[in-house]
Amino acid sequence: MKLKKILPILLLFLSMFIITGCDFNEVIDQIFPAGTATKLANVTSSTSTTSRTTKKGATTISEAPITKVITGDNTNISSVKLVSINDTHGQLVTDGYLMGLSQVEGTTKYLEEQDNQHYIRIMCGDLFQGSYVSRQTYGYCLIDALNAANYDCMVLGNHEFDWGLDVIEAYWDGDESNGEANFPLLCANLIDKRTGLRPDWVKPYMIINYYGISVGIIGAIGETLESTIATEYISDYEFTEELPIVKEYAAELKNKGCDVIIYASHSYVSETYELIANSITSSCPVDAFLAGHSHDSIEEYYKRSYDSYMIPLIQSYTKSRNFGTISINLNSDKKATSATFNHYLQNSSVVQNSSNDDAVETAVSKYMSIVNEGNEVLGLISRYRNGKQEVGDLLIQAMMKLTGANVGMANTGGIRVSSISTGNITFAEVYEAFPFDNKVVYFYMTGRKLKEYMNQRTGVVYNSDFDSSSIVDSEVYKFVTIDYCANYRNKDILKYTTDGKWYSTDEFEYNVVAEYIRKNSPIN
Repeated sequence: MKLKKILPILLLFLSMFIITGCDFNEVIDQIFPAGTATKLANVTSSTSTTSRTTKKGATTISEAPITKVITGDNTNISSVKLVSINDTHGQLVTDGYLMGLSQVEGTTKYLEEQDNQHYIRIMCGDLFQGSYVSRQTYGYCLIDALNAANYDCMVLGNHEFDWGLDVIEAYWDGDESNGEANFPLLCANLIDKRTGLRPDWVKPYMIINYYGISVGIIGAIGETLESTIATEYISDYEFTEELPIVKEYAAELKNKGCDVIIYASHSYVSETYELIANSITSSCPVDAFLAGHSHDSIEEYYKRSYDSYMIPLIQSYTKSRNFGTISINLNSDKKATSATFNHYLQNSSVVQNSSNDDAVETAVSKYMSIVNEGNEVLGLISRYRNGKQEVGDLLIQAMMKLTGANVGMANTGGIRVSSISTGNITFAEVYEAFPFDNKVVYFYMTGRKLKEYMNQRTGVVYNSDFDSSSIVDSEVYKFVTIDYCANYRNKDILKYTTDGKWYSTDEFEYNVVAEYIRKNSPIN
């Protein structure tokens, strides 16, 4: 029986399990058909996880263009309207000023009613990683919600690699028993080094027949983002340069009769967009840019060199703090003449006048028991921690306590919140601060080598009470960090150790912090 046909039954089962207090794995058995979904180990206990079932190389969407038809009563369309979200990082439900997917979709439908026109929905990468509920379902809760919202496509982000790309492939492998996305995943410049080709379950673009206007959407990922991905997960893949990809596929879409071409890239490097705007021609045009990755709210234009049309670019804040829209105005020949953009925060009048979307609410409701599970209070934080150093110091303290290390280090990119408030702290809050499946590892270094390593390493923080001036060259120090840092620059750290080795605790960083808080609360 297909998943989509049994959702009403699953909702009934889920309500029974919540009432009777069944555990998470029993709930997951009801969300996914029996025997096909791999249950996650409870992340609150430090156990390893296994991968979801995947059909390797399954071709369920042909190499012909992915097409979609949007029709309506309005036959006098003179614009193409887009809604873009990016870097949701697992933000499923509304939480304070962060909008859940139901609120974003409800606002989108309100805009459609006001304009009497459909909005093309695009997710511009980094959908999954970052929340407890997403980690516990390997992101399926987000797929479920976007299916309910009828999203048109998603762009691959660097954090889609965080559990291994095979985990994400499961949602596009043609096997509905392990959950399927109803929209294509786009990334034109992803290459599998083992074949020299783009994986067949990832598509370069899609075409939408939008009230008789042909709209092409090219998806890609920033060509410099390989270094942001754990070595074990990126080693078989590479990202090719964006400009040649844009020109190639824009020309192909133009030849296929596309009137409007969108370039959606999980990247924000202004120089790259400037280069594209100056390099494209009328035979390979681009009419709008959608960006992601930097977590900034951006609205800007780039002048297209061959006709001076101002290409709009939009990117939104992370975790649905806001979302963006673009309206591309067309002339009678269906050519872009101008464009405008808008961002919507939760307190904006448009959001306030809209209602949450019922279909997405229904999808989200299946996972509320998991959301609530993540709200387990671990202990008390007695002082406000502000900035990456002070937040990171919580992780470092926990790692040092676990291993008895003299020195601890964390990379700032892996610290995902800028502050931790005083008061009770939950497991979900710990996970959102340190959301990666990095394991705690330790090394032995002489003082001399430790100083050499610290002098050349950037983008990291050390335990705040460590005085580097007190390092003694001849002494041996126990140094603790995470395996992401250990793998950095092809395991460069090993040449500084006394024995060329590291030792793994097999403990995930978020579990180590959670256990540290449980045992040592209140935490100063």
